[in-house]
Amino acid sequence: MPTPDDSLHLVVIGDSIPFGGHFCPGCTAFVARYAADLETRIGRPVTVVNRSRDDGAGMAQIEEQVTKDETTRAQIAAADVVIVSVGYNNALPDATTGVGCKGDMGQTIESYVTWALATKPACLKAGIDTYAAQYDRIFSAITELRKGAPTLYAAINVHDGNLGDPAFVGADLSAETRTALDRWIVAAYERWNPMLCDKAKQHGFACVDVYHAFNGPKGDKPSGANTIDGAHPSQAGNDIIAALLAKLDSAAISR
Repeated sequence: MPTPDDSLHLVVIGDSIPFGGHFCPGCTAFVARYAADLETRIGRPVTVVNRSRDDGAGMAQIEEQVTKDETTRAQIAAADVVIVSVGYNNALPDATTGVGCKGDMGQTIESYVTWALATKPACLKAGIDTYAAQYDRIFSAITELRKGAPTLYAAINVHDGNLGDPAFVGADLSAETRTALDRWIVAAYERWNPMLCDKAKQHGFACVDVYHAFNGPKGDKPSGANTIDGAHPSQAGNDIIAALLAKLDSAAISR
């Protein structure tokens, strides 16, 4: 019979995708479902510390959290399972971020579309390279805190909540422009997710492919009923993510 101090510690670091709560009222978030699955399969109680955020955090904020916030760092140091979900607020190129292609986004969808379709491969690659280095720092900060202790590491990749977004659909765009914008959006996630997964795997993290589960094998399907608002998982979406997490190899934390 497990004793209270025999519990597994699961720490979640990220933006609002794993937050649950008011982003999906009445839902059982994937973090809770996965914790219950671990308890059943491993036979030990699981203590969850969900340090994900509901403040629009991006890569820079999460990097600061894992490198400077001592409470977070102590919780990671004691974790048997670490789940990272960050990048949703950075994956779609945005002229206001100052990373990669720069420009004046303005206040309208039309001005964003004009900027987006004028971006060039070189500056888009520069943005990806910048974020790749940031993932390196985030993942390495986490693994260094664990000091080689047996740990299950997982990184959730970024689904596309922008394809088919009503805000874009409602804009006064021609069919030709809409098609071009859709291709540009899909290409952005097709650049981002391989980079994210490559960096995750380099640091011993399993890459959880929520992107293709939500957006289809080619990444060209809107997230639809898998989200509440295009971004945050619905109950159906939470169930999908929990099922993907349940497939992870838990040998590192089994005994």
